[in-house]
Amino acid sequence: MAVPRRRIAAVSFEDRLSVVDHLDELRTRIVASLAAFFLAYGVCFWQKDFV
Repeated sequence: MAVPRRRIAAVSFEDRLSVVDHLDELRTRIVASLAAFFLAYGVCFWQKDFV
């Protein structure tokens, strides 16, 4: 079963966000950044003998 993907939407400067909305956006971006970092780390670890 496919999990629906949540796309990180850009927030325009005209939108007014509450503190909770800002924290939610920050959490989403931090999780995406950490996932990309660990994926890159895993690929580098996997290819360490090749390099």
